Amino acid sequence: MKKLSVFIATFFYTGYFPVAPGTFASLITAGIYLILSSRMVGATQTTLWIIAVGTSLVSIVFSDIAERVLGHDDGRIVIDEVCGYLVATLMLPQTILTAALAFVLFRFFDIVKPFPVKQLQKLTGGMGITADDLMAGTISNIILQILYRFVL
Repeated sequence: MKKLSVFIATFFYTGYFPVAPGTFASLITAGIYLILSSRMVGATQTTLWIIAVGTSLVSIVFSDIAERVLGHDDGRIVIDEVCGYLVATLMLPQTILTAALAFVLFRFFDIVKPFPVKQLQKLTGGMGITADDLMAGTISNIILQILYRFVL
Protein backbone atom coordinates (compact mmCIF):
# COMPACT_ATOMS: atom_id res chain seq x y z
CA MET A 1 0.00 0.00 0.00
CA LYS A 2 2.93 2.34 0.69
CA LYS A 3 4.35 1.98 -2.84
CA LEU A 4 0.94 2.57 -4.39
CA SER A 5 0.42 5.63 -2.17
CA VAL A 6 3.75 7.13 -3.20
CA PHE A 7 3.00 6.37 -6.86
CA ILE A 8 -0.35 8.16 -6.67
CA ALA A 9 0.69 10.99 -4.34
CA THR A 10 3.64 11.82 -6.59
CA PHE A 11 1.21 11.83 -9.53
CA PHE A 12 2.74 8.81 -11.20
CA TYR A 13 6.25 9.90 -10.10
CA THR A 14 5.89 13.37 -11.63
CA GLY A 15 6.88 14.68 -8.20
CA TYR A 16 10.38 13.37 -8.79
CA PHE A 17 10.93 15.95 -11.55
CA PRO A 18 14.19 17.66 -10.49
CA VAL A 19 13.05 21.29 -10.80
CA ALA A 20 9.75 22.72 -9.50
CA PRO A 21 7.84 19.41 -9.36
CA GLY A 22 4.61 21.14 -8.25
CA THR A 23 4.72 23.48 -11.22
CA PHE A 24 5.54 20.55 -13.52
CA ALA A 25 2.56 18.57 -12.17
CA SER A 26 0.30 21.61 -12.65
CA LEU A 27 1.53 21.96 -16.23
CA ILE A 28 0.80 18.31 -16.95
CA THR A 29 -2.65 18.75 -15.40
CA ALA A 30 -3.27 21.77 -17.65
CA GLY A 31 -2.50 19.52 -20.62
CA ILE A 32 -4.88 16.87 -19.32
CA TYR A 33 -7.53 19.56 -18.80
CA LEU A 34 -7.11 20.68 -22.43
CA ILE A 35 -7.43 17.11 -23.67
CA LEU A 36 -10.55 16.55 -21.55
CA SER A 37 -12.01 19.85 -22.79
CA SER A 38 -11.22 19.16 -26.43
CA ARG A 39 -13.94 18.47 -28.94
CA MET A 40 -12.70 14.90 -29.25
CA VAL A 41 -13.31 14.12 -25.58
CA GLY A 42 -15.82 16.84 -24.76
CA ALA A 43 -15.89 16.44 -20.98
CA THR A 44 -18.86 18.22 -19.46
CA GLN A 45 -18.69 20.47 -16.42
CA THR A 46 -20.27 17.64 -14.43
CA THR A 47 -17.48 15.30 -15.52
CA LEU A 48 -14.84 17.88 -14.55
CA TRP A 49 -16.47 18.29 -11.12
CA ILE A 50 -16.46 14.52 -10.59
CA ILE A 51 -12.80 14.34 -11.58
CA ALA A 52 -11.88 17.27 -9.30
CA VAL A 53 -13.76 15.91 -6.29
CA GLY A 54 -12.56 12.34 -6.87
CA THR A 55 -8.95 13.45 -7.26
CA SER A 56 -9.23 15.53 -4.09
CA LEU A 57 -10.48 12.57 -2.08
CA VAL A 58 -7.73 10.38 -3.52
CA SER A 59 -5.20 13.09 -2.68
CA ILE A 60 -6.26 13.31 0.96
CA VAL A 61 -6.07 9.55 1.47
CA PHE A 62 -2.91 8.73 -0.46
CA SER A 63 -0.98 11.87 0.51
CA ASP A 64 -1.56 10.97 4.14
CA ILE A 65 0.07 7.57 3.64
CA ALA A 66 2.82 8.88 1.34
CA GLU A 67 3.72 11.58 3.85
CA ARG A 68 4.60 8.85 6.36
CA VAL A 69 6.99 7.36 3.80
CA LEU A 70 8.46 10.52 2.23
CA GLY A 71 8.27 12.97 5.13
CA HIS A 72 6.12 15.88 6.25
CA ASP A 73 4.57 17.68 3.25
CA ASP A 74 7.38 16.41 1.03
CA GLY A 75 7.80 18.35 -2.22
CA ARG A 76 7.49 15.16 -4.24
CA ILE A 77 3.84 14.87 -3.19
CA VAL A 78 2.17 16.75 -6.04
CA ILE A 79 -1.29 15.19 -6.38
CA ASP A 80 -2.51 18.20 -4.38
CA GLU A 81 -1.38 20.51 -7.21
CA VAL A 82 -3.49 18.44 -9.58
CA CYS A 83 -6.54 18.97 -7.36
CA GLY A 84 -5.94 22.68 -6.93
CA TYR A 85 -5.48 23.27 -10.64
CA LEU A 86 -8.64 21.35 -11.46
CA VAL A 87 -10.63 23.46 -8.98
CA ALA A 88 -9.22 26.61 -10.60
CA THR A 89 -10.82 25.58 -13.92
CA LEU A 90 -14.30 24.54 -12.76
CA MET A 91 -17.39 26.22 -14.22
CA LEU A 92 -15.33 28.27 -16.67
CA PRO A 93 -15.13 28.24 -20.47
CA GLN A 94 -13.10 25.22 -21.50
CA THR A 95 -10.47 27.08 -23.53
CA ILE A 96 -6.72 27.43 -23.86
CA LEU A 97 -7.05 30.88 -22.26
CA THR A 98 -8.73 29.36 -19.20
CA ALA A 99 -6.05 26.68 -18.98
CA ALA A 100 -3.26 29.24 -19.14
CA LEU A 101 -4.78 31.79 -16.76
CA ALA A 102 -5.73 29.07 -14.27
CA PHE A 103 -2.16 27.77 -14.38
CA VAL A 104 -0.62 31.20 -13.71
CA LEU A 105 -3.08 32.18 -10.99
CA PHE A 106 -3.05 28.81 -9.26
CA ARG A 107 0.74 28.61 -9.18
CA PHE A 108 0.92 32.19 -7.87
CA PHE A 109 -1.47 31.54 -4.99
CA ASP A 110 0.02 28.13 -4.24
CA ILE A 111 3.53 29.57 -4.03
CA VAL A 112 2.75 32.88 -2.28
CA LYS A 113 0.19 31.28 0.06
CA PRO A 114 -1.83 34.33 1.12
CA PHE A 115 -4.48 34.11 3.84
CA PRO A 116 -6.25 31.66 4.15
CA VAL A 117 -4.08 29.34 2.00
CA LYS A 118 -1.17 29.34 4.45
CA GLN A 119 -3.44 28.63 7.44
CA LEU A 120 -4.92 25.55 5.76
CA GLN A 121 -1.46 24.14 5.21
CA LYS A 122 -1.18 23.86 9.01
CA LEU A 123 -3.74 21.05 9.02
CA THR A 124 -2.13 17.66 9.49
CA GLY A 125 -1.68 14.73 7.12
CA GLY A 126 -3.32 14.42 3.75
CA MET A 127 -5.91 17.03 4.62
CA GLY A 128 -3.21 19.64 5.25
CA ILE A 129 -1.35 18.69 2.10
CA THR A 130 -4.48 19.00 -0.03
CA ALA A 131 -6.54 21.77 1.62
CA ASP A 132 -4.17 24.65 0.91
CA ASP A 133 -4.06 23.76 -2.79
CA LEU A 134 -7.84 23.49 -2.94
CA MET A 135 -8.04 27.00 -1.46
CA ALA A 136 -5.42 28.33 -3.90
CA GLY A 137 -7.50 26.80 -6.69
CA THR A 138 -10.70 28.31 -5.29
CA ILE A 139 -9.19 31.80 -5.08
CA SER A 140 -7.90 31.42 -8.64
CA ASN A 141 -11.33 30.28 -9.79
CA ILE A 142 -13.09 33.25 -8.17
CA ILE A 143 -10.71 35.66 -9.89
CA LEU A 144 -11.26 33.91 -13.21
CA GLN A 145 -15.03 33.99 -12.75
CA ILE A 146 -14.83 37.77 -12.23
CA LEU A 147 -12.49 38.23 -15.21
CA TYR A 148 -14.73 36.24 -17.52
CA ARG A 149 -17.85 38.09 -16.43
CA PHE A 150 -16.48 41.62 -16.54
CA VAL A 151 -13.26 41.75 -18.58
CA LEU A 152 -12.80 38.85 -21.00
